[in-house]
Amino acid sequence: RPNGPPRLRSNQHVLGLPDIASASDRHKVLIGNILMRASVRIFQTCLECCVPVTLENPASSRLWLCPGVLKLARHSRCNVATVEFCMFGTPWRKSTSILGGLVDLSSLSKFRCQGAKRGVCARTGCRHLELSGKAPCGTFWTKIAEPYPKLFSKQLAQCFFDYEIETLASN
Repeated sequence: RPNGPPRLRSNQHVLGLPDIASASDRHKVLIGNILMRASVRIFQTCLECCVPVTLENPASSRLWLCPGVLKLARHSRCNVATVEFCMFGTPWRKSTSILGGLVDLSSLSKFRCQGAKRGVCARTGCRHLELSGKAPCGTFWTKIAEPYPKLFSKQLAQCFFDYEIETLASN
């Protein structure tokens, strides 16, 4: 974006662009890659130990293109759901993907904001609030939009609960 920070990754270089000039930016990429690999290892360990697990990130994140995450997404005991937070009551769309291990996320499929005119919420018929700039209180909208909507948390918790009930019923 104009006047925004420099790009550090691309779809072809998900682990970092080869020509990052700033040492500070190279460090950010390094830390991001370390955290991504740690998340993949933790997720894999959970699968091996039969512990239900999820990994969440914006749907447009290049995390979903990283080799380790792609390998997890292809695992027979994993599934991916994408939701829009406006469907849980927020004024912003914020498309978010969740990778589930052992947990069936298919019940989240009804929380997609699709079929409406671009920029208009399918649930409310109102325009989505754009997450750019600052709110009247002076806080960046992206910061305000960080917490999960409560209804999303409840729906995700229900997926884990359903897994536990299924596990108990099969024993």
